[in-house]
Amino acid sequence: MASLDQVEWSQKSYSIQEIIKLFRLPNICKVTSGLYGAEDTETLGNLQVVRIHRQHSQRRVIATDDRGRHFSLPADWDIPFEVLSGNSQNHQPRLLSDILEFSSLPLKVMLSTQHNIDAWHVENNVKIDNDFGSLTLTKTYMEDYLQANAINNGILDEEILIIPAYMQLEFSIAEGLEGGSKEQWEEIQQRYDNMVLQKVNFDARVGNKDMAMYFPRNVEEHKHNYSYMKPNRTIRISTKK
Repeated sequence: MASLDQVEWSQKSYSIQEIIKLFRLPNICKVTSGLYGAEDTETLGNLQVVRIHRQHSQRRVIATDDRGRHFSLPADWDIPFEVLSGNSQNHQPRLLSDILEFSSLPLKVMLSTQHNIDAWHVENNVKIDNDFGSLTLTKTYMEDYLQANAINNGILDEEILIIPAYMQLEFSIAEGLEGGSKEQWEEIQQRYDNMVLQKVNFDARVGNKDMAMYFPRNVEEHKHNYSYMKPNRTIRISTKK
């Protein structure tokens, strides 16, 4: 039986943005330039083989604070806020999804004072001062990423990988089998498609649940294009009443 050991890989490497624009998915790829991802995304090393299943988008919200920092928050975050300004001013805890549905931006909010908030930097697991003060919600946007599974020694890992478009990764593309037929290659692809269909629910993990922080200089250099901007810090927040 033919295997991935016989794969013929493309000579050219492609960024995540190029894969989204140029190729139909799913596709089997190999990392040619890897990057360590410390946030709620992935660690992908050089030569790692992955089956990229699809491109997906997550709705997120941009907020700024009094220090000029920018934050990106998932619109479906389960962290409660209190509204401080506008017609929706209300100190009752509300989720972002509710605030966005019934309020116009910009809008000033703060993390709920009625809940105990824990926050720490994902990069070094250091707990930080969780008093962010007021935040001004400014706009929503869609962040692009890929959903994938690692393939190790020919075995598909059922864990879903989240690969944001801003990660500085490059991949070569599997183009067929060296010395093999088109039918043999299609059989391998179908075998992995069947594994995914039976064992993986990609709707169960749709996006990054962490808060991303961007310094002002980073935002200006990338012209506020948050989808393709690597965060300066990643903050994980949990809450209990």
